[in-house]
Amino acid sequence: MSTIAGKTTHTQNSEEIRFSPSEGWSGSWNIEGPKAAVRALLNQLAGLGYSFVFQCNQSPKATVQYETVGVPGGPGTGGEETPTLNWEYFANQFEIDVLETDRAAIIGISEGDKRKIRDAIAAPDPDTAPNLTGNALTVYQLMLGGQRSVRLNVPNLRVSKLVSGSYPVKASLTNVGAIITTNTLIIQEAIPSTILFNLPNLSTTKSGFAYAWYKKHPNVQQAGGIKWNISQEWEYGLWPTFVYGTAL
Repeated sequence: MSTIAGKTTHTQNSEEIRFSPSEGWSGSWNIEGPKAAVRALLNQLAGLGYSFVFQCNQSPKATVQYETVGVPGGPGTGGEETPTLNWEYFANQFEIDVLETDRAAIIGISEGDKRKIRDAIAAPDPDTAPNLTGNALTVYQLMLGGQRSVRLNVPNLRVSKLVSGSYPVKASLTNVGAIITTNTLIIQEAIPSTILFNLPNLSTTKSGFAYAWYKKHPNVQQAGGIKWNISQEWEYGLWPTFVYGTAL
């Protein structure tokens, strides 16, 4: 009791800070002091996402032991929250009208022949076939046989992080809705070279289109009451530049 006589502030008794490449930052601390001063820390610790145990066995003296992942310092130490980024790559697929693909065999078909094919497929006449040759005739015959679409790879890239409610950096809306080239995306988002996948970086001869990453709105979800999961996603594809603008 006499050890805190006249004392109004708390004292940090112990500190342990840990770091590993696989686990990131973590730490544990112990604070002791007058009950009122120590209890005043609890809301701050909860808001920062710390796990803690408060004890007051011999009032007015109290202690709080707390620990966390992602913060290399305790309250008042100037430590900044450094969440681990989790990168994910999803190999999605979807189907598109065979006449809309950028395959060389399709791009070579004139717009006039494409209209003939579409009209003939929409209202087939068994007695009259459209006047087509070469690739246009081959595609028309494929479509007559039921081949109306082709499968395309549409990969998605996602990065996410788990943070406390007091994390100061909000999810960014910069370039949401824009299309971004692979080279620009790697630089803008500081995508690590150690990721275990290669990002596609295609080019096309289809006029007015560009292969790029479409930036979606970020997702922000509360997790566990005091934690927040923030994620950002990009979808790779062939986009009309008249609609989406020139790829950044």
